[in-house]
Amino acid sequence: MRIAQVLKWATAVPVLAATALAAVPALYLSFLFYPGMIRLVAHFGAPPQVGVEFASVCADIFGCSVLTVPVALCVGWALRARIPPRILWGLTATVLLTLPLFWASHASEISTRIVVPAAGAIAVVGAGFAGWWQKRPLHAASVAVAICLFTIPTWIAWAQSSSPPPARKVWSIVLQAGTWQAMNTGSEFAATRQVVFAGTRIVAVFDAGLAGYQGKQPVSRYHLLSIDISTGNIANLREFEGHWGAMPYVFGPSDGRVVLVDGKLEQLNPDLSPTGTEFEPDRGRAVQMSPDGKVIGWELNPGTALIDSSTLKPNGVKFNESVATSVTSRYVITDNVNWYGKYPHDKAFVTLDDGIGQRLIFHGACGGRPVALSDSRILLIGCGWIQVIDPKGAMVGHRQIDCCYAGFAGVSRDGSRFALHFSDERGDPPMLLYERFVIYDSQSLRPLAMAVPAAMPQRQSWSAFSPDGRYFAAGSPDSLGLFELPANLD
Repeated sequence: MRIAQVLKWATAVPVLAATALAAVPALYLSFLFYPGMIRLVAHFGAPPQVGVEFASVCADIFGCSVLTVPVALCVGWALRARIPPRILWGLTATVLLTLPLFWASHASEISTRIVVPAAGAIAVVGAGFAGWWQKRPLHAASVAVAICLFTIPTWIAWAQSSSPPPARKVWSIVLQAGTWQAMNTGSEFAATRQVVFAGTRIVAVFDAGLAGYQGKQPVSRYHLLSIDISTGNIANLREFEGHWGAMPYVFGPSDGRVVLVDGKLEQLNPDLSPTGTEFEPDRGRAVQMSPDGKVIGWELNPGTALIDSSTLKPNGVKFNESVATSVTSRYVITDNVNWYGKYPHDKAFVTLDDGIGQRLIFHGACGGRPVALSDSRILLIGCGWIQVIDPKGAMVGHRQIDCCYAGFAGVSRDGSRFALHFSDERGDPPMLLYERFVIYDSQSLRPLAMAVPAAMPQRQSWSAFSPDGRYFAAGSPDSLGLFELPANLD
């Protein structure tokens, strides 16, 4: 009899080991909760971040229950307990194990999102012991309440969320069906340099697939397309080969033409015909254009020179900063210069160079990659805030962002509007759960409209404003869309 009892207890060890192994893939595969939850909350008019918040809680509880419930069943079997009490104590352990995961994912948020669920978990412990000695319904109710308390951040996110009106979709086209090209864009840097407006056309460039090898070097086939704005039809196509991973970029200068950046700078007409104007840097690279489209930043070592976007010739202006995050005709800015000697506890710095010398115009806990919206306004995104400062570092305006990751997605030529890219991802490799673009007024920082591409890209969709700021292009080769934006805040 004793041997049988010992064997029963001994089974708890391999069960614990097996469930521990099962819990890891359970947590890993829990990202499958997210798409369904996002679609579910969308039926009730909730934004996608609410579905992500709710799915996160469900995923944590599910993963922890895989670890705790089988062990509780095994231990209960050794204690000769009935099945309902075993499950109940397994769920009690689930709640307590979920608590540190919950704490870690919300540690940077408001205290009520942590304190209330933590208090609920403590209540589970007390009620659990009370239920052990008295009545099981009290214990079951405490577990149910504690699990519900974990959803409090979902309701807070829903209450705080707001969605701007959707932008009117003019058309949407497929540039090339498949998945290869959807993997091209993985950063906001590239996403704002693969589609531009040029006169009555939209020009896009992308990697259309492998074209073999040159020796051991893989070669890609790149497509440059000119799309009619009014119809969405592809009017012109230019195909060329280049090294795999060396994605060409396009700029939309103020003269209505296109500048193709592919090692050298080549000026093209909107129909992709060459104008004969080129510039091939003898060193460095030219991958920054001013918001007004008048100059291109040529990164040297040391320094940054400005190139006139119409003539593709250096205009004689040069700054000391070598790696600018944004350029204008008056200054360049960067976050690559760290002023730790003066501010040892700060993590974010914005340095401006106007030709006279470098000076620090922003420092703080975080600030994101600084972007010039115009000669007089600089955008910072970080710590859940949009901040706009002037070239002297004075705060011009700020607005809190109530959700998720936000990245820069373009600015209109006159600097009156800018776009942010919102998204979230889960898994390894990461899977994009949703994305949307929100267009803001640069003066008031109020959201004007929201654009959602028809097809989900692998990482991030391209984006660009029309010269007058009335239209916004967003998407990928799988689906590039044109959106009409409201004329004003009314």
